[in-house]
Amino acid sequence: MTRDEAKELLSIMQAYAEGKDIQFLNMDGSWVDNEDMNITPGWKYRIKPEKDYRPFEDCAELMVEFAKRFNVTNIPSYAEPLIWVKEKESDSRYLITGYENIGIYVGDMWKDLDDLYKQYVFLDGSCCGVEE
Repeated sequence: MTRDEAKELLSIMQAYAEGKDIQFLNMDGSWVDNEDMNITPGWKYRIKPEKDYRPFEDCAELMVEFAKRFNVTNIPSYAEPLIWVKEKESDSRYLITGYENIGIYVGDMWKDLDDLYKQYVFLDGSCCGVEE
């Protein structure tokens, strides 16, 4: 192993230690998640690229994306799904109890959808936004 290869591998190991996902280049040319973080000499590794997200445009888009992402079906037209979110900084969990066109009621206050995107995640840790 050369020093340059060691530097590259060190950055991969550091990213793994920080909780980032690592992938290896498969024989068919596709990148595959490296679940067990096994290192094989001569193989190519990379930090899995993060997806780009943007805030929801409106609550209708929030509902559609939530239903798609969490496989929520058969919600009557007179009902709204129960959507729980988790604050990024405190890990506190909140139920969204109100919806208006450009915002949601969370905890004891109205938040715009940009705040939802920046300050909260869904309970599974996924982004409160739409993949671009």
